[in-house]
Amino acid sequence: MNAQETPEPDFTTYPPASRIADGLDKIAKVIRQQAWGEAWGRGLTPTQGQVLLSLVRHPEKRKTLPEIAADLGVSKVTACLTIQVLARKKLLRKERRKRVLDKLYVKLTSKGEVAASQASEWTGLLVPIIQTLP
Repeated sequence: MNAQETPEPDFTTYPPASRIADGLDKIAKVIRQQAWGEAWGRGLTPTQGQVLLSLVRHPEKRKTLPEIAADLGVSKVTACLTIQVLARKKLLRKERRKRVLDKLYVKLTSKGEVAASQASEWTGLLVPIIQTLP
């Protein structure tokens, strides 16, 4: 073996479930790190970026606060605060149904669609990383 070759790791030492869990943990760390870097670079928090992505993935439908909270796995309070900030930034608009007064719906604005599109670009980073995993 020359100096530039790296030895193949010995994967027989640990059971497959442990190796898979380790790989998923590494992927999660990359996702978190990339999400924070990308979000802050665009003036958003990762949670705000996730809300935008949740809305852009379902453009035909307005979403309710509980639907967004469930999509993100966060509390309704966290989702509500995030929605308020995004509305102030004019990235989404809040709508109320006239017949159902207690239902608040949110939908992306055109500015929000651009921000959501930009927020989704970083996921392309994952494919080459995943391809390198044994």
